[in-house]
Amino acid sequence: RNFPKVRPVFHCFIGDGAQAERIFSELDGLISFTGILTFNKSEHIQAVATWCPADRFMVETDSPFLSPAPHRGKVNIPGRTKFVVDKIAELRGVSPEWILQAVSEERATIVWLLVPWAQDILSSLDSGRLKLSDYQLSQWRLMHIGAQPVPPSLIRRWMEKFPHHQYDTNYGLSESIGPGCVHLGVENVHK
Repeated sequence: RNFPKVRPVFHCFIGDGAQAERIFSELDGLISFTGILTFNKSEHIQAVATWCPADRFMVETDSPFLSPAPHRGKVNIPGRTKFVVDKIAELRGVSPEWILQAVSEERATIVWLLVPWAQDILSSLDSGRLKLSDYQLSQWRLMHIGAQPVPPSLIRRWMEKFPHHQYDTNYGLSESIGPGCVHLGVENVHK
């Protein structure tokens, strides 16, 4: 309240819905989810993740602590935020339509996708359930898939549907560059 232009971030959020609502409405703040979200007894945090506005939360490692399931109890690393993101996507029921709508509305140029999301988008395009002409995607230049092996067939299919995209992945680079890195403009189609 003493710093009205500062938006607080509530690191390692473990509160409930009422607390999250107060953070948003009274402080114009954000919350940040960690590996705790993936634990079996975190239903109250998972409940918040299902309805929390997308522009009001972040994902963090809290490294070296709070490694998500299935790595609970081990030293945490940035690349494991993928498990937190996966859990949020599972809880929210992320759909191909939602992803393309968000890219379109936000005029995103760099989009990070999980392999299953990319597969769902391609399947929806192939079946006719999605039409690229329904979205404003001309600004989208880089498709980044992180922290998972990417099937070469997926890359080929993606490049057929989105020939103007550059493709990037950080999979396999963590030993030399660091986990969780985004390598903009790197041509990694052979990784």
